[in-house]
Amino acid sequence: MRARKQLVVLALALPLTAGVAACGSEAQQTADTAQTCLEATRIANFTPNWNDAEQAKTEAQQKADEVAGLAEQAGDATIREHLTNVQNSLQKVADGQVKAEETGAWIQEQYRNYEALTAACTGGG
Repeated sequence: MRARKQLVVLALALPLTAGVAACGSEAQQTADTAQTCLEATRIANFTPNWNDAEQAKTEAQQKADEVAGLAEQAGDATIREHLTNVQNSLQKVADGQVKAEETGAWIQEQYRNYEALTAACTGGG
């Protein structure tokens, strides 16, 4: 009889153990997403020094590379998509595609990317 009780307790404990493990995994994924979003919004808020074209290109390339790394790690497809948009925008600067007279339009584009990324990170998009 005692062995039967132990078996019942064990049978009841297994799903609970699995549930706790799943919660731990979900919590870790949430923490990873939060860290990715924190880094990504910091980078997406970057504005190049338009007065120094070479510095702007160099810094934009560094930021684009950072965002690419974050996009590869992102578990959420929507966040990954918005990270790719930020990366593409930064890459335009790094490649010298944004001319002095186009900086206003680029800033607006980057701001829209920033807003979309922030919304995705906070569950609003």
